[in-house]
Amino acid sequence: LLPWKSGRTTLDGQDVRTLPQRELWRRAAYVPQSRRAGLGCTVEEMVLLGRAGFVRPFAQPGKHDRDKAREALERLDLLPLAGRSCGELSGGEYQLVLIARALAGEPELLVLDEPESNLDFRNQLRVMETLSALAKSGMAVLYNTHYPAHGLRYADKALLLEKGGRSAFGPAESILTGEALSRAFAVRAAVVESETPYGPFRDVAVFSPGKEG
Repeated sequence: LLPWKSGRTTLDGQDVRTLPQRELWRRAAYVPQSRRAGLGCTVEEMVLLGRAGFVRPFAQPGKHDRDKAREALERLDLLPLAGRSCGELSGGEYQLVLIARALAGEPELLVLDEPESNLDFRNQLRVMETLSALAKSGMAVLYNTHYPAHGLRYADKALLLEKGGRSAFGPAESILTGEALSRAFAVRAAVVESETPYGPFRDVAVFSPGKEG
């Protein structure tokens, strides 16, 4: 969304600045952090906004657009909420509605800004597992997070940004190591793997600098 000082953003090798805006936003969708905007509309109306790139100026969404909106709602198990006001939803439900709005546009690439921020544990899990399922279905999913464990559990690849312009990119399990996270966040971190009644579990344990764990 912002101009580069150096470098560029490419989509399938093509500089996005050379793409017509209408084509770019048909191929890519952006999900902002969950902020309560447009609360007077219903869930279905909010998701239908994701079809804006396919509706001619001053025209109304057609049956095909409404069908695609309903498909997006169904994909995220949100059909029972279709007629409810967005203002009545929980934070996790509203975040899923924003994802459904993006999916209604049938994007190849889904970009999300801290999709699990300000959510409780249950809704964080629900959102992250939804993104994982979308990625497994063939969609490219790109998100930033302040929870390294989420990157470790759900991402195929990770980009770790550090102060001073340092960065590392590659397979998530190779990038998000205890040593790398300790250096990046100025803490003592370790990647912990354990067996649980529900299967293997990987997490990031964090200790303050100088504290013996």
